[in-house]
Amino acid sequence: MQFKPFPKTKNATTYLVKVADNGSGISKEVKERLFYPNFTTKSGGMGLGLAITKKIVENANGKIWVESEEGKGAVFFVEIPKIKEL
Repeated sequence: MQFKPFPKTKNATTYLVKVADNGSGISKEVKERLFYPNFTTKSGGMGLGLAITKKIVENANGKIWVESEEGKGAVFFVEIPKIKEL
């Protein structure tokens, strides 16, 4: 996992968290529904984890997204604003 200011400048206004794997990737059909509540690809899953994560990130004025290509893994990104120092 990488945690760094984005863009790569001293005065960056956001942080970007990047989580990557080298798994089988995510199909276009699944990617379109990935952040919907109650959507899961697991037999025992409830499909709430990414939906809740998205809501938390958006409530912090951030963004979350995934980039993936089948057979080449996936990369999840979370971008959140830096908190201004008091």
